[in-house]
Amino acid sequence: TNMAWEGNQRTYAAGDAVPWANFQQTPQIWVRGLRNQAIWPRETWKDLPICSLLEANFPIIREETRRALQHEASSGFEEAYRFLYDR
Repeated sequence: TNMAWEGNQRTYAAGDAVPWANFQQTPQIWVRGLRNQAIWPRETWKDLPICSLLEANFPIIREETRRALQHEASSGFEEAYRFLYDR
């Protein structure tokens, strides 16, 4: 987007204030230069090692998710980014 920002402490030129391409993207943290892809093909996993770690730990992640959803109130998990939808 080409929005600029002139604040009390910082000023950003057009394109620097909101660097993502679409207002439907609302990242909590923006990492300039990080590619976004809905699905990362296996041949790109070498560029993002977390993919292999997530796959290797899938059984554990699945079981933790199952338990959290089974007993949501006592799971200790809280919804993330509640401020984006809870008014």
